[in-house]
Amino acid sequence: MINEKPSYLESLEKDLALFKEPIMEASNAIVDEGVSNYPVFIASKDFFPIGELILDKEELQTNWSIFASTAEDLIKAGIIQVDKARFFITQYKPVKEYICLFVVASETDAGFIFVPY
Repeated sequence: MINEKPSYLESLEKDLALFKEPIMEASNAIVDEGVSNYPVFIASKDFFPIGELILDKEELQTNWSIFASTAEDLIKAGIIQVDKARFFITQYKPVKEYICLFVVASETDAGFIFVPY
């Protein structure tokens, strides 16, 4: 079982194949409109109270919904701890090349990943 992906990541990869273009458009809008230099997209199978729903799994008949947010909003909500914010920003990958995803697999299993466009 070395380097085996959790099954939820496999289903997310399938959905991301459909979602990359609208996520890129939303990411560019967040940056171009001066909202944030650090867009974060939340992938969740359930409602998530932070961010704006941009891709609804029910409408699209997929496994995951995507919510648009920012690092600043996640810091404010306590998802990114204030004392870890600088580290998060230094690890943030180029916005034109990667999607920053906060994947919420369950109430106890969540984390950040960067996915290339």
